Amino acid sequence: MGIYTDKAVELSKGGYPCSQAVAYAFAEKLGADAEKLKAEAIIYRGGRKKICGAVMGARCVINYLN
Repeated sequence: MGIYTDKAVELSKGGYPCSQAVAYAFAEKLGADAEKLKAEAIIYRGGRKKICGAVMGARCVINYLN
C-alpha cells in the first residue's frame, strides 16, 4: 500500500471515521490545516447517498485542490 493509504488505515484503526481518515492522511501533502480538513470531512462519516465515507473523504481532498 502507499503511504497515504497506510496513514488512512492507521487513523481509521485509531477511531477516526473513514472520511476523516482519508482527508487527514493528505493534509500534510496538501499543505492544508489538518484540523480544518478533518472538520470538513466529518459530515461525510458513514457516507452519503450510498457512497462510502472513504470516497467522500477523497472528495474533500479533491475539492480542496480545486
